Amino acid sequence: MRLFNRKINSKSTPLDTPDKFGDSFFYPINGLNSINWGSNQFLRDYLEVPEVNGVINQKVAMFCNGIIRVVSDITGKEIPNNDPFVRLLREPNYFQSQKEWMQQTGLFGEIYGNEFIFFLTPIGMPNSPKAMFNLPPDIVIVNEPGTPFFMETANKATYSYIWNGQKTPLSPESIIHINRANVSSSLNHSQTDLSIINYQNSYTLGTPVMVSQQMPIRNIRAAYEARNVMIENRGALGILSNGGTDGTGAMLPLDPKAKEALQKEYQNYGMTKNRMQIIMTSLNLKWQQMSIDVDKLKLFEEIAADFQSLCTGFGMAYEMFTANQTYDNKLRAERQTYQNTIIPMANEKIGAFNRKFKTQEKSWHVEIDYSYLPIFQENIREKSVSTKQMADAFAIMYRDGAITIEQYQSELLKLGIGGKS
Repeated sequence: MRLFNRKINSKSTPLDTPDKFGDSFFYPINGLNSINWGSNQFLRDYLEVPEVNGVINQKVAMFCNGIIRVVSDITGKEIPNNDPFVRLLREPNYFQSQKEWMQQTGLFGEIYGNEFIFFLTPIGMPNSPKAMFNLPPDIVIVNEPGTPFFMETANKATYSYIWNGQKTPLSPESIIHINRANVSSSLNHSQTDLSIINYQNSYTLGTPVMVSQQMPIRNIRAAYEARNVMIENRGALGILSNGGTDGTGAMLPLDPKAKEALQKEYQNYGMTKNRMQIIMTSLNLKWQQMSIDVDKLKLFEEIAADFQSLCTGFGMAYEMFTANQTYDNKLRAERQTYQNTIIPMANEKIGAFNRKFKTQEKSWHVEIDYSYLPIFQENIREKSVSTKQMADAFAIMYRDGAITIEQYQSELLKLGIGGKS
C-alpha cells in the first residue's frame, strides 16, 4: 500500500496516487495485526463491528454537514474564493474535496482519538501552505519531552512519521494535532508509537472513545459469533424415537426399515403450500426437542444494550437509530446531538485552525456553520414567531400606558430588537 512516493519534507511536491476504496479516497492504513489495546484494534472494531461502524459513520456524516467559511472581521462576510487560504480550505489537496477531507479527519479522530493535519509548504515559506493532508495516525510518532508538561511554557512535543521503515521528523509548524481529552497522569515515556500505544501513558495524545467501549464491543462480537455458530452448525431439530417399551419398561428401538420409511415420509412435511403440515402415523413415536431457543439467550437484547452504550460513549442520541420512535422524538434527538456533540466538536477543530494561523492578529477568522440545516430553521421560525408575539404584546402594553417608553425599549432590547446598529 502506498501513501507518498517521496519524503514529505522533500523539495518536490508530487504525491503518488492513493488507493481508492468505494466512492471516495481514503488513505490505506497499515498493520491490522495488533490486537491488544493498540490503535489498530480500534480500527478493527470500526471495520468489523456493524454497530461501531454505524455510530461513527453517522457522527462523521453529521459533522460533514457543516459549512466551513473564512469570514472577514470587518464586513462580516465571506472572503472571496480567490484568497489563498480560502482556496486551501475549499480544495485541501490535489485529490480531496473539502467534504472528503472532513470525512477522513473525522474518521481518524473517532477511531484513533487523534488527528494530525499536515501542511505542505514551499521551502522557506512556512506560512504559505499549498496543500493539507490528514496523516494516518498509525504512522505518526509523538516525541514527548522528558520534563513534565507543567514545567514547560509551551508544548515541546515533536512529531515524526514512519514510512517504509524510515523515521522522518516533521516540522512542528507543519502540524495541527487535534486530540481527545486525556486525564492520565502517567508521564514516564517518550517516542510513543500510535500502533502500539497504551493511551494511559501519554498527556499529548488523546484517548479514543473505544477505550471505554471495549466490553460492549466484545459483547457484540460474542453475540454475533453465537448467532453465527447456531446458524451454521444448527444440526438436527430434534429426535423421533420409539415411544413403546418392553415388559421391563425399556425403550424399544425402531426397526431399521421403519426408521428409513419414517425419514422418507418426514420429507413430505413442511410449512410450504405443497407440503403436509400434520403428521398422522400408526407408529408409537416420542419427540425430543434439540434446537436452541435463541430468544432465551437474549442475544438481540444484549446487542441493543451494548449499542446504546456505544451511542452514549460517542455522544450520539440512541433515539436516532431506533425504528420505534416518532418523528418528533427523532427530530429532538438529532437536534440534541448537534447541539451537545457535533457543534462543540466542530468548533474545537475550527478553533485549532484559528490558533494555527493566529487569526486573532488578522482581519479574518474561520468558522463552521450548521444553522442552514432544516432542524435549526424550524427553531429560527419558532423563535421569530415568539419574538413577534412578545413585541406585539409590549407594544399594546405601552399604548395602554401599562409600561413606560424606557421599559418598552428595555424589553425590546432583551428580544434583540433595537439598540446600536
